[in-house]
Amino acid sequence: MKEVTLLGLGPSRSVCPFDTEELWGTVDCLNRDDLRDRHFTKVFAFDTVDMYINDHSVKNTILGGAIDKAHELNIPLVSTRDIL
Repeated sequence: MKEVTLLGLGPSRSVCPFDTEELWGTVDCLNRDDLRDRHFTKVFAFDTVDMYINDHSVKNTILGGAIDKAHELNIPLVSTRDIL
């Protein structure tokens, strides 16, 4: 059985050991200076995904950049929507 760490943007991320076989996080983690160099094996995009697809406001452009980064790094992306 693999050891998996699930990571979000809460304050406990500062004490995350990062030494598990799998590191799963929210796609927003790819935008954070303290997390962007970590080796995520899967990311999840649920917040404002509908808005990203239908609206290109600044907030959603930031999410879109993280989604693009996940694709660029070949990190599997889990979402309720088809994100290109």
